[in-house]
Amino acid sequence: MATKMAGMSGHIPGMRKFSKYARWAGLSCAATFLVLGILDVIIGLIQKDVLKIVIGIYCMLISGVVAILEVPWTPLDFLIGMVNFFADYKWKIGFFIVIAIPGFFTLITILAGIVSIITAGVYGFCLFKGESGEQIKQSAEGGKNKSLASQDTIER
Repeated sequence: MATKMAGMSGHIPGMRKFSKYARWAGLSCAATFLVLGILDVIIGLIQKDVLKIVIGIYCMLISGVVAILEVPWTPLDFLIGMVNFFADYKWKIGFFIVIAIPGFFTLITILAGIVSIITAGVYGFCLFKGESGEQIKQSAEGGKNKSLASQDTIER
């Protein structure tokens, strides 16, 4: 009876329930950094403010790094080690806190810093719940790299 009820609730042991929300938070963090970085560069060029231009460029570059960390595959083989390193949510929490700091240097990018701190909090909640990230292995056929979790699903 207990097994039947657990099956009805939809909870499967080992399933990452909250990690998908953390991934979406990370992708929204990347989008926020990109949009506000572009806006910061444009306003910095108009106002001739070097700090805004530098912070805007930083935000645009870091948005690409965050996007690479959040997708379940990596476009370049040499990035697999970095992505697998950040599969441990303790490191990812620290990463999102550190990248948030320059976001607080200009008024425009404060929202990006706040979103990054919120993303770190979501990953902290996932870590508290005992969840972890997916490891990525290199594809032998030269196509897209797949996460090990999705590979298990395909093989079954």
